[in-house]
Amino acid sequence: MALPNAADRYLKYIASPPIIYGFAYCMIDYYLNIRSQSTSKAPFNMWPHMLKFALTEPTLIYRSKITNDGNIITDVFPSKNNTYSDVLLPLSSYSGSTTISVANIKNVIKKYSPSARVNGLNKEKLLQLLEDIRKTNNITNADLCNKFADEIYLPKIVLKKADIPLSLRSQFIDLR
Repeated sequence: MALPNAADRYLKYIASPPIIYGFAYCMIDYYLNIRSQSTSKAPFNMWPHMLKFALTEPTLIYRSKITNDGNIITDVFPSKNNTYSDVLLPLSSYSGSTTISVANIKNVIKKYSPSARVNGLNKEKLLQLLEDIRKTNNITNADLCNKFADEIYLPKIVLKKADIPLSLRSQFIDLR
């Protein structure tokens, strides 16, 4: 068997980005639990500034702004080294999100601060507490997104892991 040439290795490398659990789990959940129940089989809608979107750890490649006078200004980030990774907003801004429950937030808090007092706090107060923990402990955006993805999506998709192709399931320790 011949070794692949350098171009083959390069293409394989750029085609295998790291797994973003927020994106992967969200898509698996959509396919198994939402689309499968839909009669229309409508495509998935996700909007910037939603928690669900932020958990996918998107990379901004362009941004367009519509000015008050109707002009459109587009900033393009054309190269691999000229991109912007979008991050979670201050967590309390997601208090109206239906993607995450009070129980999900409490579980994420307990992963970072097992002794945190969470009883009796509403969603907004819990998110503010988690934001404070995030800042105090220098929790990275990626780590927090992964913890949220594990809490929000994993319990729903584990129940149907037999329906996930082995080739996909094998990429996630919690789905093996």
